[in-house]
Amino acid sequence: MAAKLEVGFPVYCVLASASATADLDAFHIICGGGGGGVKSGVPNGLALYKFDPRTFGFTKLHFLSSHGDAVMCLSRLSGRKFVAGVDKQVWKVAIGEERLWLLSHTQADFSGSEDADADADASADADGYVRLVNCDEDTGLIMTAGSDDLVRLWTTFDEDEWSEHDPGCLSVKDIVDCAFIGSSQIMSVERDQGMVLFSGSRFEHKDFINLSIPLGYQIKCVRMISSDTVILALINRKEKQSLILFFENTTLKETGLKPTGVSFRIKGSLITTAYGRNTFLAVGCSDGRVLCIDSNGKCILDNQNAHSFAVTSVMIHDDQYLISGSADGTILVTRLYVYSRQIDNVLLVLMSLILLLLAYLIQSWNTRYL
Repeated sequence: MAAKLEVGFPVYCVLASASATADLDAFHIICGGGGGGVKSGVPNGLALYKFDPRTFGFTKLHFLSSHGDAVMCLSRLSGRKFVAGVDKQVWKVAIGEERLWLLSHTQADFSGSEDADADADASADADGYVRLVNCDEDTGLIMTAGSDDLVRLWTTFDEDEWSEHDPGCLSVKDIVDCAFIGSSQIMSVERDQGMVLFSGSRFEHKDFINLSIPLGYQIKCVRMISSDTVILALINRKEKQSLILFFENTTLKETGLKPTGVSFRIKGSLITTAYGRNTFLAVGCSDGRVLCIDSNGKCILDNQNAHSFAVTSVMIHDDQYLISGSADGTILVTRLYVYSRQIDNVLLVLMSLILLLLAYLIQSWNTRYL
């Protein structure tokens, strides 16, 4: 069972949050995106919807405009608070009273450069933007990655104050994705098949881990799906194929990531991934396809016609709903357990047929020889 909604602007990020109302079954969906420049006529900002699983219907609650800049990324900070990347700015947003509230914001400085040609590159750096945002719900740290290949760490002491964590910036060349590992490690992945691990209470240690990636593939994203499992999503643009590899991170500091032997190959180029609490992995592809894979590399959902354009964001809510957003201006909610139940029903039918066959053979044998 699935429900699709047109939101009126290209969607670049989606998240879900449990509703605080008396209706415990319903939940909120927040999506960000936009058309960029004001003259495009396409709105920019964050839209808040209420989704009712009983009717599979959407109710629009509020739209928080970001004016001339599209919202490119979104991450949960804690509870019903979120952090969004809006051009050079980082917003802290909360859901309350069935609407979105902008609590505070800060701005990353893209005007400087660590290179010798800083003056020559100043104009280019000034056009930088926040590409990724990730939050550690335990420590409250906010991590942003910019187009200038710098990972910035932020601390918000209250609703109004922002402060750069010490150290304020971590330099990563050609960054693809980044994630928190516990409270004192940051894992950043580079496109040239390497991983940078920052560790220590002030992230003062920097280790480079070389990854054994199949020839022709590049890293697209990294996800921590549990305390001891890491997912690397790879793409081969020439062959138009993608590969998802499962690793153990128990020996991350000593010998790098240890392959578990579990993998999943996709025909087409993936764009984004997300995980659920029970290690379900959602995958969105450039051709509009949406998949869901379990920890054994088994596909439990493959919707090849989910969206008409590229899937830009996916998430799994409460291990029951896969939510996807697309550049075609739609969000799609799919109930996952329906597909699991269908698989179980097929197995049940097969077992019933086998038992009936056995009963028939036994009866035939008894009739013939007794």
